[in-house]
Amino acid sequence: MRKHLRDIDFIARFGGEEFVILMPETNGADAWTAAEKLRTKIEQSPFNFRKERVPVTMSFGISEFRALESPDVVFERADKALYKAKESGRNQCQLAEG
Repeated sequence: MRKHLRDIDFIARFGGEEFVILMPETNGADAWTAAEKLRTKIEQSPFNFRKERVPVTMSFGISEFRALESPDVVFERADKALYKAKESGRNQCQLAEG
């Protein structure tokens, strides 16, 4: 995943199956575009187990930092967007509302 991000972006595991990607100087729409490109690359990457192709997909919840907001508020919005992506069929990107 790292090779599909910019040098200023930061990625880290954030719990069992979740990752966080911080994209400085990026608005929500541009973050959605970047996440969609990454989602597509992952989906198209071959992953085989015992000579059989195993589909790998990702769902993304995206939220912007706003002035004077704590990281907890931003992560909560992103988490809600992630669950919306999962509830809507998975393997998609959702930009947080509000």
